[in-house]
Amino acid sequence: MLGVCLSLVAAADGSRVGIGGTCLSDGDCERYYHCRKGVCRIPPAVLGWRNARTPTVEFGAGARSRGRFFVELARTESERTRGLGRRSSLAAGWGMLFIFPRPVRYAFTMARMRFALDLIFIDGRERVIDIIENAQPGVAALLPSGAYRYVLELNAGTVRTRGIRVGDLMRTTGITRP
Repeated sequence: MLGVCLSLVAAADGSRVGIGGTCLSDGDCERYYHCRKGVCRIPPAVLGWRNARTPTVEFGAGARSRGRFFVELARTESERTRGLGRRSSLAAGWGMLFIFPRPVRYAFTMARMRFALDLIFIDGRERVIDIIENAQPGVAALLPSGAYRYVLELNAGTVRTRGIRVGDLMRTTGITRP
């Protein structure tokens, strides 16, 4: 049976490859694809793919839950630098959780973004310390009010819709701390 070819063929000039193409690092893959086990793959947060081991973040619990989100993790410097930049979308109910080895206070930039986000800044005790809603593409620097250990990026409007607010506690599953 002849299937649809989803991969781009690597050109002789060394141009990047798309989904299904072979790679050695994320830099070998086109746009928001990630190199996993030598193959360029679309990140799960774009298509909403998940399984029982997919990490989650939740604010509140049970009947008082303000929302449970599936998350992609950005743990390394390379993953944090790339973030959601250059992606065209984020699936509903998904986010990206940036994890830093110690509290930091870096400015976030929306320079390479193509869609608006809500950013939730969380301290080392896993308490929300600041929220920036509806951050638009092209914004140079977004600086929270204090040091944080985690940042959760969600589709714009999610914070308001779910009622997430400063002081809420974050609970996670499937995430080991550095």
